[in-house]
Amino acid sequence: MDKEKAKLMVAGIVILVAAFGVVVLVFRNSANQVSYQPPAAAPAAVTPVNNAYLPGIPNTLPLEWSAKVLQNFQFKDPGTGKTQHTRVYISGKTIDADFFAFQKYLQTNGWTITATVDQPTSKELDATKDANRISITIVKDAKTNTVDVNVSYFD
Repeated sequence: MDKEKAKLMVAGIVILVAAFGVVVLVFRNSANQVSYQPPAAAPAAVTPVNNAYLPGIPNTLPLEWSAKVLQNFQFKDPGTGKTQHTRVYISGKTIDADFFAFQKYLQTNGWTITATVDQPTSKELDATKDANRISITIVKDAKTNTVDVNVSYFD
Protein backbone atom coordinates (compact mmCIF):
# COMPACT_ATOMS: atom_id res chain seq x y z
CA MET A 1 0.00 0.00 0.00
CA ASP A 2 1.60 3.30 -1.02
CA LYS A 3 1.69 6.39 1.21
CA GLU A 4 -1.15 8.18 -0.63
CA LYS A 5 -3.53 5.24 -0.18
CA ALA A 6 -2.57 4.99 3.50
CA LYS A 7 -3.24 8.71 3.97
CA LEU A 8 -6.61 8.40 2.26
CA MET A 9 -7.47 5.42 4.45
CA VAL A 10 -6.57 7.34 7.64
CA ALA A 11 -8.58 10.36 6.47
CA GLY A 12 -11.52 8.11 5.67
CA ILE A 13 -11.39 6.50 9.09
CA VAL A 14 -11.24 9.93 10.80
CA ILE A 15 -14.23 11.11 8.77
CA LEU A 16 -16.22 7.94 9.52
CA VAL A 17 -15.52 8.19 13.26
CA ALA A 18 -16.53 11.88 13.32
CA ALA A 19 -19.66 11.20 11.27
CA PHE A 20 -20.63 8.27 13.52
CA GLY A 21 -20.28 10.52 16.58
CA VAL A 22 -22.55 13.15 15.05
CA VAL A 23 -25.12 10.52 14.03
CA VAL A 24 -25.15 9.05 17.54
CA LEU A 25 -25.63 12.50 19.08
CA VAL A 26 -28.37 13.42 16.62
CA PHE A 27 -30.33 10.20 17.08
CA ARG A 28 -29.84 10.21 20.84
CA ASN A 29 -31.22 13.73 20.99
CA SER A 30 -33.71 13.56 18.11
CA ALA A 31 -36.63 14.22 20.44
CA ASN A 32 -35.03 17.55 21.31
CA GLN A 33 -34.01 18.55 17.79
CA VAL A 34 -34.73 22.20 17.13
CA SER A 35 -35.68 23.15 13.62
CA TYR A 36 -33.83 26.27 12.60
CA GLN A 37 -36.06 29.14 11.60
CA PRO A 38 -34.25 32.32 10.55
CA PRO A 39 -35.39 35.33 12.53
CA ALA A 40 -37.28 38.13 10.80
CA ALA A 41 -34.20 40.32 11.16
CA ALA A 42 -30.70 39.22 12.06
CA PRO A 43 -29.03 40.84 15.05
CA ALA A 44 -26.83 43.74 14.00
CA ALA A 45 -23.60 41.85 14.80
CA VAL A 46 -24.45 38.91 12.52
CA THR A 47 -24.61 39.14 8.76
CA PRO A 48 -27.18 36.87 7.11
CA VAL A 49 -25.67 34.90 4.23
CA ASN A 50 -27.55 32.71 1.80
CA ASN A 51 -30.59 33.63 3.92
CA ALA A 52 -29.19 31.47 6.69
CA TYR A 53 -26.99 32.15 9.65
CA LEU A 54 -26.74 30.16 12.82
CA PRO A 55 -27.44 31.93 16.08
CA GLY A 56 -25.25 30.68 18.89
CA ILE A 57 -22.01 30.42 16.93
CA PRO A 58 -19.83 33.40 17.87
CA ASN A 59 -19.73 35.80 14.94
CA THR A 60 -16.08 36.53 15.67
CA LEU A 61 -15.00 33.08 14.46
CA PRO A 62 -13.09 33.18 11.17
CA LEU A 63 -15.96 31.57 9.26
CA GLU A 64 -16.45 32.25 5.57
CA TRP A 65 -19.87 33.84 5.82
CA SER A 66 -20.30 33.90 2.03
CA ALA A 67 -19.39 30.24 1.58
CA LYS A 68 -21.86 27.64 0.35
CA VAL A 69 -23.54 26.24 3.47
CA LEU A 70 -24.08 22.48 3.47
CA GLN A 71 -25.68 22.22 6.93
CA ASN A 72 -26.92 24.56 9.62
CA PHE A 73 -28.46 22.98 12.69
CA GLN A 74 -28.72 23.09 16.43
CA PHE A 75 -30.10 20.91 19.18
CA LYS A 76 -30.17 20.86 22.96
CA ASP A 77 -28.88 17.89 24.91
CA PRO A 78 -31.29 17.26 27.79
CA GLY A 79 -28.59 15.42 29.72
CA THR A 80 -26.14 18.31 29.82
CA GLY A 81 -28.44 21.23 29.04
CA LYS A 82 -25.93 22.36 26.43
CA THR A 83 -26.91 23.42 22.95
CA GLN A 84 -24.86 22.32 19.94
CA HIS A 85 -24.73 24.82 17.10
CA THR A 86 -23.23 23.34 13.90
CA ARG A 87 -22.40 24.89 10.55
CA VAL A 88 -20.82 22.94 7.68
CA TYR A 89 -19.69 24.79 4.59
CA ILE A 90 -17.45 24.50 1.52
CA SER A 91 -14.41 26.68 2.04
CA GLY A 92 -12.78 28.87 -0.57
CA LYS A 93 -9.45 28.51 1.25
CA THR A 94 -6.89 25.73 1.40
CA ILE A 95 -7.08 23.19 4.19
CA ASP A 96 -3.91 24.64 5.74
CA ALA A 97 -5.17 28.24 5.55
CA ASP A 98 -8.40 27.28 7.32
CA PHE A 99 -6.55 25.29 9.98
CA PHE A 100 -4.11 28.08 10.79
CA ALA A 101 -6.86 30.75 10.81
CA PHE A 102 -8.93 28.80 13.35
CA GLN A 103 -5.85 27.83 15.39
CA LYS A 104 -4.70 31.48 15.58
CA TYR A 105 -8.23 32.63 16.51
CA LEU A 106 -8.46 30.11 19.35
CA GLN A 107 -4.99 30.91 20.68
CA THR A 108 -5.52 34.69 20.65
CA ASN A 109 -9.05 34.65 22.08
CA GLY A 110 -8.52 32.79 25.34
CA TRP A 111 -9.45 29.27 24.23
CA THR A 112 -7.54 26.23 25.50
CA ILE A 113 -6.84 23.81 22.65
CA THR A 114 -7.48 20.32 24.01
CA ALA A 115 -6.91 18.21 20.89
CA THR A 116 -5.37 18.67 17.46
CA VAL A 117 -5.24 16.51 14.34
CA ASP A 118 -2.97 17.83 11.60
CA GLN A 119 -2.93 15.47 8.62
CA PRO A 120 -2.56 16.55 4.96
CA THR A 121 -6.23 15.92 4.12
CA SER A 122 -7.88 16.07 7.55
CA LYS A 123 -7.42 18.55 10.37
CA GLU A 124 -9.26 19.06 13.65
CA LEU A 125 -9.15 21.45 16.57
CA ASP A 126 -11.02 20.95 19.84
CA ALA A 127 -10.97 23.69 22.45
CA THR A 128 -12.64 24.91 25.62
CA LYS A 129 -13.24 28.34 27.12
CA ASP A 130 -15.13 28.79 30.37
CA ALA A 131 -18.09 26.37 30.10
CA ASN A 132 -18.06 26.36 26.28
CA ARG A 133 -16.51 23.89 23.85
CA ILE A 134 -15.78 24.08 20.15
CA SER A 135 -14.89 21.37 17.65
CA ILE A 136 -13.61 22.30 14.19
CA THR A 137 -13.03 19.66 11.52
CA ILE A 138 -11.54 20.55 8.14
CA VAL A 139 -11.41 17.88 5.43
CA LYS A 140 -10.15 17.99 1.86
CA ASP A 141 -12.26 15.85 -0.46
CA ALA A 142 -9.92 14.02 -2.83
CA LYS A 143 -12.61 13.51 -5.48
CA THR A 144 -13.96 17.06 -5.67
CA ASN A 145 -10.80 18.80 -4.42
CA THR A 146 -12.97 20.95 -2.12
CA VAL A 147 -12.38 21.77 1.52
CA ASP A 148 -15.32 21.17 3.89
CA VAL A 149 -15.35 22.93 7.26
CA ASN A 150 -17.49 21.66 10.14
CA VAL A 151 -17.77 23.98 13.15
CA SER A 152 -19.67 22.74 16.21
CA TYR A 153 -20.00 25.12 19.14
CA PHE A 154 -21.41 23.93 22.46
CA ASP A 155 -22.75 26.46 24.97
